[in-house]
Amino acid sequence: MTFTFGALMLRNIFLFSILTMLFGNPLIAILIIVAIYLAFDVRYLGVTRRLFGLIQDESTIRDLKQQVAINPSNASALKDLGRLCVRKKRYQTARHYLEQAIDRLEDSDEANYFLGRAYLKTGREDEGIARIHKALALNPRLLYGEPYLRLGEYYLEHDKRTKALNMLNHFKEIHSSSSEGFYQLGLLYLKLDDHEKAQEMFRKAYEVFKVSPWYKKKIDRPWAWKAWLKTKIG
Repeated sequence: MTFTFGALMLRNIFLFSILTMLFGNPLIAILIIVAIYLAFDVRYLGVTRRLFGLIQDESTIRDLKQQVAINPSNASALKDLGRLCVRKKRYQTARHYLEQAIDRLEDSDEANYFLGRAYLKTGREDEGIARIHKALALNPRLLYGEPYLRLGEYYLEHDKRTKALNMLNHFKEIHSSSSEGFYQLGLLYLKLDDHEKAQEMFRKAYEVFKVSPWYKKKIDRPWAWKAWLKTKIG
């Protein structure tokens, strides 16, 4: 890590020196270097996008809380608050908002799904599974099959292999270009001692990443690299 950081600093100093000589202005050199890194981040990493997304989410949460304070029966705002809290892994808080919303949104696929996610993470697992299945009954293709993936992940964590395989295969049928989905399937096949099938899934996770559009690569990259490492270490 030290060597990598040192090498990066040396490259930056060298680039800064060259640009300063070319333009005769160190401020222009700094601006060009910043622009290069921002362009690289936007194209490949997405750190800046995630940072602005976090700021935007917190702003949205504040706005929604104000709406709920003014009108406690605003089911739509309560649902959106719960959804954002689940995305941020604030599951207990998510339950608080979603339980208030669900009475008015009993037929909402998203409200049921996110409440189910919150229940799974806060000790009410049977209710969580029931809510997620209800969401899928309302909309089998909800969020490109994400509920199947999360159920598969849950069953895999709890060593319920047959159920995990069923859920992950459902997800794969809906979303056949998800590196995360293939990676999770690979982990499942490892648990089933089917190493050949596991390696096939890990290779597939990396292959779909390689042909994904650039904006999707930023989402799939962590899963693709995990899968790639699995193919190397067996």
